[in-house]
Amino acid sequence: RIFVTGGGWPGSITDVSEFIEGTQEMKKVKAMNIRRRDHTIARISAKSFCVVGGFPYTNTCELYDITKNTWTDMKPLSEVKCVVGLLLFERKTLYCFGGCSVGINNVKTLEKLEVTPALGKWEKIVLAEDKADVTQCAALFQFSSDEILIFKGNGNPDTYMFDKKANKIVSNPAKVLADYFINCQYYINGSIWTFGYNAHIHKYDPLEKDVSKRYTSYPFKQDQEITPHKTFTP
Repeated sequence: RIFVTGGGWPGSITDVSEFIEGTQEMKKVKAMNIRRRDHTIARISAKSFCVVGGFPYTNTCELYDITKNTWTDMKPLSEVKCVVGLLLFERKTLYCFGGCSVGINNVKTLEKLEVTPALGKWEKIVLAEDKADVTQCAALFQFSSDEILIFKGNGNPDTYMFDKKANKIVSNPAKVLADYFINCQYYINGSIWTFGYNAHIHKYDPLEKDVSKRYTSYPFKQDQEITPHKTFTP
């Protein structure tokens, strides 16, 4: 199922719609509690997803129950921000990196929230070592059971690796084609795919450790299976 939340220019809206594949129509569902654009979405389960932050600058977060068609307020982020990097790790922990805030082009705060057995509250992550410069519009990928691969974003080709056990972010030798990434990541046939601004689609092979390939048209076959938020094992 495909949902479209918020958006708007120059303002922002609370509207939420579901794309009905059979009729190729957009059907309005329950609106969000807060109007927002430049927010980030993460799938929490097969029956729910959340929206985090957004513009006008907000620290609010909401959880949508697909079955009940309801929105529930979650605990707020530590600060107002939009265009954050977001990842549900091992289906248990939601990570929020970077973003943009009032007077701050690139927020340095890293936060996490436990989603099981129940939604918790956001906690700031104090790193043992930080060699990264996480920015707005970053993309996060679960690389292994202990690591998160970070595409820096904000028009920058750098990548980093967050080591959960060592609690540090270190530089990664691989480069990607510079872009502003949006929160849409897939793992297909051993490669990582993500979407950037201006309809760019990026393919990155972690084993080659090479510059990603960029596509300007949809590179998949119509019925090809694509799986979001699946652990990648190199």
